[in-house]
Amino acid sequence: MLSKIQAHDDTIEIARLTNKHPLLVTCLGGVLPGVSQVFPSPTKNITAILDVACGPGGWMFECARAYKHAHIVGVDTRETMVRCASQRSKRYPNIQIFHLSSYLDFSRFQDASFDIISFQCTNLHVCYEQWIHLLRECKRILRKGGCIRFTEFEHAHSNSPALQRWNTLYEQIEDLGAFPLRNQNWFYELEPLLAPDFLEPLLLPHLINFSYGALVYEGWTHDLLSQAQQCLPIMVHHDFITQEQSVSLLRQMQLEFALPNFHALQYGMTIWRRKN
Repeated sequence: MLSKIQAHDDTIEIARLTNKHPLLVTCLGGVLPGVSQVFPSPTKNITAILDVACGPGGWMFECARAYKHAHIVGVDTRETMVRCASQRSKRYPNIQIFHLSSYLDFSRFQDASFDIISFQCTNLHVCYEQWIHLLRECKRILRKGGCIRFTEFEHAHSNSPALQRWNTLYEQIEDLGAFPLRNQNWFYELEPLLAPDFLEPLLLPHLINFSYGALVYEGWTHDLLSQAQQCLPIMVHHDFITQEQSVSLLRQMQLEFALPNFHALQYGMTIWRRKN
């Protein structure tokens, strides 16, 4: 059990993401939820995939096993993530990983390089206005008939007062823009930006039940606690909460998550858009 507040550390984040990726695959029903609805024969028609903000590479490894004949490329701006993913990917000959100085620079990729560009639970160092440039670059490097895919989640909803308090603090720090997390409304504001350059969307809703005793209860609550453990010091720094309150809040989240009557849901969505 987590027991202390700790500032953001890539080693801790690598561990969190390593645990989170297989959990997401289980919850979403596969590495590319809904792919068969946009690609008639996915295993034949998908030969190149780009994973944006690949982290330590967990999703790519799952993808490499599912699409053995596809070339899978991961990019990330965090050097520690790239080093970790590169080390772990040595047993997968169909994976390549690159470090980017910015997600606004895809110049290393030629036109029409990929069948799929995947954004999954990404926290990009990209403001809303910069998405316009990024999406144009995505269109450039997508092949004809290729697709861009986004999967994101809203805040979790539960009967835990501590989790609701955490959500409120999280929203405040997002509004402040103190660290590279986007406001929860960004996903719904981003989708219309795809309209000029991509065909009609395929929208797939997701509902994650992580109530006490549910299949993903332990993994999902541990992930939330890990995020809180690292983000609370930033909230303390910006005077949204005191150090004592932050320790108390983390402890209260742990206690309430452990109650047999803890009930919780998290809503999400996958959007597919095909290049026109």
